[in-house]
Order: sequence, then structure tokens, then C-alpha cells
Amino acid sequence: MTLTEYMSPERFPLTTRTGLTPRLQFVTDAAELERLRAVLATGVTPTEEQWIRLGELEEKEQARPTLLAMLWPSQPTG
Repeated sequence: MTLTEYMSPERFPLTTRTGLTPRLQFVTDAAELERLRAVLATGVTPTEEQWIRLGELEEKEQARPTLLAMLWPSQPTG
């Protein structure tokens, strides 16, 4: 997935916040996924929107490490 796809409100309408930087979107998505998983772990019956949101966030979660490495490669030490 490209950064443009990750940041697309058309592809991820429930989880993409227009105007955020990629870094802020990554943090927001990670926090929202953690919160949603915690809610679902309590045994609550998820709504259709929560299932869709979970799907979006899990797809983004898979792409995030690669995108992070492309945007902010680690600096050589020494």
C-alpha cells in the first residue's frame, strides 16, 4: 500500500482524518485500533460500523511498518 492509499478518505472513510500529517494519522490509527480491540475484548456486540472500522484499522496496521520505514528510515549509527 502506498502512503496516498493509506491517507485516502475514499479508501478508508471511517478512519482517515483529513488534514492530519502521516505521522499523526499513524498514531491516531494505532490508538484507535487499540481502543477498539479493548472494547471488543469486553464481550460487547460490535455494531456494523465497528466491524468496518476494525477492518480498516487492521488493514492499515499491516501497512504501517513498511510506510514508517520508507518515510523515516533509521539513521546509520557510528
